Amino acid sequence: MAAEGDVPKLAITINPEDPDDDVMAIIEKLRPRWKRSDVKRKTLGENASMVNKMYAYYVTKTCDVDAIVVRIYGTDFVEYSDRDREIKVTLLLSEIGLSPKVYCTFENGMCFAFAKGKPYDLKDRATFSCKKLAMAVAKELAGIHCKNTAKLAAEKYGIPVEVDTAHESFRVALGAWGPEMDKLDPLVTTPEFPTKAMVKEEIDRVDQIVRDLGMPVVMSHNDLHPANVIFDQETGKCVIVDYEYSFFNHQGWDLAQYLFYAAFGVGVEKNTPEMHQTEYRKDFLRSYLKRLSILDNWGRDVTELDVDELLEKVNKFTMFVMLFHIPISLIVASKPPENFADDTNWCRGALNAWKLYLATRKELLGF
Repeated sequence: MAAEGDVPKLAITINPEDPDDDVMAIIEKLRPRWKRSDVKRKTLGENASMVNKMYAYYVTKTCDVDAIVVRIYGTDFVEYSDRDREIKVTLLLSEIGLSPKVYCTFENGMCFAFAKGKPYDLKDRATFSCKKLAMAVAKELAGIHCKNTAKLAAEKYGIPVEVDTAHESFRVALGAWGPEMDKLDPLVTTPEFPTKAMVKEEIDRVDQIVRDLGMPVVMSHNDLHPANVIFDQETGKCVIVDYEYSFFNHQGWDLAQYLFYAAFGVGVEKNTPEMHQTEYRKDFLRSYLKRLSILDNWGRDVTELDVDELLEKVNKFTMFVMLFHIPISLIVASKPPENFADDTNWCRGALNAWKLYLATRKELLGF
């Protein structure tokens, strides 16, 4: 039995479709007093996770007392993730209280403590954009982005502090955009739909602009959509999960991505009006900065100038998020995961993201 830090790695592979026998082999090690006849299973995040499967195993009346959450890696989109790095980041955040305690890893997943709350359906834009949740997410992101997290990531967990704004995910996503994408939907071949070359040209232009913003490089989640946020409405607390795409990135990426998906949904549906009000965005960023100023020991209060300057930069980063959403939407459309709600028109979402980009490019980027 190998180990990652203080967490054991078990030589067990779990069948995602019929997991119980394999999971019991893990439970025997983690909870040896549990009787198999008493163990219950609950599926978590139905219609939420795009890739992975999650189950809670427990013996109490409900699963929020002492449950083992089993997260089984999916086989879609593996070219975009780094499982070894995901384990390191999850262990790091668990150590500093920003992620549930990790009990063990196994050949195709990991086990961790249950986080009270619910992950949101990817289409549940209205709830995801509520202000109470937004403020909770802002504070969690400050913890992920703070200097101490970056220091631990580099020094203790060996995660390289390097960033390429047009990072590998962009290159892989564009590389997967082949001629077969034209067959996904008649919409893709219409004149209004952007070509791969058009999107790449815009990515290169925006890349230079966001590089010049001088935003700090921080540990970043990089996939901050509704299904990756677990929110407890009773306590107002949230947990950000699923770090399979995490690495160091510019501070603006996570902030812009959250605000983008909260406003438009993963299908880039019609705008949620309150999300495009400047005051809403400023409240979110103000909450983030106040928490960050404490964690990073600024030694002064957050000013409105701080908030305004960050808002200007995040708005520009949002343009990058819009462009990234286009090839990613086509990839999802080309192989929609079986456990994802199949009524999202991803090709329409890609086109809407392109239109949104063109409509706001002059105002935010100046060209």
